[in-house]
Amino acid sequence: MMYSTCDFSKLDSIGVICRGASISKISKVSDRFEACFLVGQFENSLTKIGKYLRNKHIVQVINKCAIQTDRKVCERYRIRDIQCNFGSYFGEELSEGKTALFKKIRKKNPWAEVHLVPDGLAARRPMDKWETTGIYAVDLACFLKPKEIHVIGLDFYESDYFAKEKLHAGIKANRARGQAMREQFMKLVDRDKDIHFNVVTHSRHLKSGDNLSVRVI
Repeated sequence: MMYSTCDFSKLDSIGVICRGASISKISKVSDRFEACFLVGQFENSLTKIGKYLRNKHIVQVINKCAIQTDRKVCERYRIRDIQCNFGSYFGEELSEGKTALFKKIRKKNPWAEVHLVPDGLAARRPMDKWETTGIYAVDLACFLKPKEIHVIGLDFYESDYFAKEKLHAGIKANRARGQAMREQFMKLVDRDKDIHFNVVTHSRHLKSGDNLSVRVI
C-alpha cells in the first residue's frame, strides 16, 4: 500500500517507536501497525530490530540537536521521510532561525523529504511545550486521528536506552524529566478519548485506563 508523503491520516493504527530498552519486545507489537514514527537517532538500534519494520512506512523524527540521519541506514530500511519537531506555530511565519535550520536539515539529508510540524498541531496540545521528542511524536500520531496508537520504547527514563547512539543521554541525566513526560503523556490520553493507546514500557508508574492499555516488561 502506498501513502502520500508523511500522511498517515487514513490509517487505523500508527506506531511510535522510541529508544528505551522496552523496544526489545517490538516483535510483540510490530504486526499491529503499517506505519510508524521512529524517534531520534536509531542507527545502532535498527540493526537489531529493523527486521520487524521491513515493508512499513517509516518516518524518522529528529530534533534540533541531531539533524543528520545515516544515509545507508535510511536506504536499507527505505526511510524517505524526516519529520522535524519544530515549525511555525499559531499562524506565525517560520522564524529566520528555524528557516535556516530547516534548510540545513534538507541539505544534510538530500535523499529525504523533510517535514515541519503540521499546522494546527501546537494549537491543540494540552501543554506549553513538548517535554521530549518522544512526547511530540505521540502527539503527532494523535493529530492524525487513528483508532489506535502503539507506543514502545517510551520508558520515561526508567531504563537506559536499548542501544547506544551518537546522541545518547543516560537516565541519570534525564530522570527528573520522567515525571513531566508521564504527566504530558496522560494529558494526551485524556484529551483523545476516541484513540486507544497501547503501550509497552519499562515504566512502573504508568497504569492502564479506559483508553490506555499498558504492558510493563
